[in-house]
Amino acid sequence: MNKSVSYTIKMTKEEYKQGRSNAFFAAIVPGLFAAVINLLLTAFLGESILSNLMQIFISAIATFMSITLLMQYVRTKQIDFSSSLKPGKNLLTFIGILSVFGVIKLIVHEYLYSIYFDEQLYETLLAAVEDETITSEMAIGFFKQFIPILGIQFAVMSVIQIKFILAQFYAVDGLDFIESFKRSFIKTKGHLIHIILFFSYFIVIGIAIIAIPAFIGGFVGIVGIFLLMGALVYFIGFFLPFMMVGQVVLYEIIDGRYKEDPAIFVEDPFEGSFDK
Repeated sequence: MNKSVSYTIKMTKEEYKQGRSNAFFAAIVPGLFAAVINLLLTAFLGESILSNLMQIFISAIATFMSITLLMQYVRTKQIDFSSSLKPGKNLLTFIGILSVFGVIKLIVHEYLYSIYFDEQLYETLLAAVEDETITSEMAIGFFKQFIPILGIQFAVMSVIQIKFILAQFYAVDGLDFIESFKRSFIKTKGHLIHIILFFSYFIVIGIAIIAIPAFIGGFVGIVGIFLLMGALVYFIGFFLPFMMVGQVVLYEIIDGRYKEDPAIFVEDPFEGSFDK
């Protein structure tokens, strides 16, 4: 594993061990509040445009609160819930940054959809479903067109988010909208492999936590259900806070705030590939 990634994971474990309860509170509680509020919005407003917009706004606020609290935790090992929405200027910048990512994703999706999605095939499939004449070949052919849409969208958004992944953290730290993107673009130079391997580590472990119990559950019946429930509890209660602490540690290290040893970083062969 890339030495810088090993160090980041090591420091994440050290930070997490020093206050698991605070890390859990910072990572999970704002999201729980947002989930409850969003359920109430859906109950009272239904699936309306207003309800969806409000839910996006509430979710963005919860994410801002979590990052703010996690930064407090990593830096001081203390959290102050009352200050997690301050200052308001930082919150607005943060929401603006998330909105940019959302708009870019929507534009990429719609563009790819217009190229690869076959409306005629869709209408044919719907008619076949209604007439109960649908075949597996028709269904496979329909879903095949989503492979390039999802694949290209994932690749494009991954490149963009790798270069600008730190922008949201800079916004929480008080930088303005343009400066947050600019600083992220500059600071991530030379850290492409570091960032990719860091998130790959958590993705692989996260999938394993859920997939292995689910697979075992297919053979052991009711015991497997309890096993999967336990895995979900572990994922939400321990793994998710650990991963979110890791993202803040990653930010601190790349930004140069963390007291890391510069010698651990190795040359990135892709340095500058996306900076032109």
